[in-house]
Amino acid sequence: MHARLEAAAETAGGSGAWADAGRHAEASGGGSHSEAGTSSDAGTSCAACGPRSGRLSLDHFGIALGTIGQGLVVLKQGHNATGSTWERHQPTLVFALLATELAVMTLGRKGFYARHRSLVLSTFMIAVFSVPSFRRTGVGTALLLEQPPQPGRMGAARDLLRVIAGTRLLMAFGLGIVLLLPPTCSLVTQLTVLALTWNLRGYCGLPLLRSPLARQRMGSAAALLELLALPVAALGPPGAPFVAAVGARTEVAQSDAICRATLSFLAVCVGLAPTLLSTLLWRPAPADCDAGAPAPKGLRQLLQRANAAAAACDSRLHRLLGGSARAGRPRALLLFLGSGYLWLLCKRLAGLS
Repeated sequence: MHARLEAAAETAGGSGAWADAGRHAEASGGGSHSEAGTSSDAGTSCAACGPRSGRLSLDHFGIALGTIGQGLVVLKQGHNATGSTWERHQPTLVFALLATELAVMTLGRKGFYARHRSLVLSTFMIAVFSVPSFRRTGVGTALLLEQPPQPGRMGAARDLLRVIAGTRLLMAFGLGIVLLLPPTCSLVTQLTVLALTWNLRGYCGLPLLRSPLARQRMGSAAALLELLALPVAALGPPGAPFVAAVGARTEVAQSDAICRATLSFLAVCVGLAPTLLSTLLWRPAPADCDAGAPAPKGLRQLLQRANAAAAACDSRLHRLLGGSARAGRPRALLLFLGSGYLWLLCKRLAGLS
């Protein structure tokens, strides 16, 4: 497990946000034997800046697993989808996009994909989640929300998993964790994916989240989150308490606004979990990565500048969360306060005081 975390840290930090490997491969041609040797040494040292073969293999495995999973969704739930022909076949389009990305990764493993891993993966994820079916109900994994909730603790756990899968958070979380882009690139990608799949009113109108049992559970969750946000709320202006007592949660749970608030809190926590992990594991790229490289021009220069800006943002995000592992307590406090502020924001956006 420790070795896997180290490999993930190398990927999150060693790779630039928009150009990962082979950035100076073009410098290895021409000139005398001594020049060729120097260029070869530079290429060898700079290889550490990009993703290793193990990282690329993990990318390949993650996309392959996603392709198989989407294929199963198409085969198992395609006949239950509602809407027009185009709407019912959009999950098949997602499957085709995943298969195309799998082919690009296989064919370009030592070429374009290896050099521009982060850019390719970010563009691919945004393209996949741009398919309209990812924010529609009655199609794809959203059909999991068409069933009523199950009683009991195990039923609640299964219903939570169905909510995460049915709101498309599971796929966004899974791809984000397996691919593990650098912090800034991950943040932009995951926020874009959340925006593309955001359909709180539609999800809250489905049987799984509309039933009295589900609303009662969400009311209980809202009461716990309100306790979590008490230290944050104490720092702000005085206002009416959201939950006066635990006994009031049944009345509050009938409101559709509670569903939107709790679901949005869940979506942000699950959707941005890959970014949090990438930021905690981030390490700066070796200082000699750009040594001896020719001055880039045109598009390469633009990519290099974007990569430098993203690397600076990566460093600031890492420091914001406490930097080294020795800053465990400040980091935990920051996450605690951040969760409280997030809940207050979700409440306000849902129309709750």
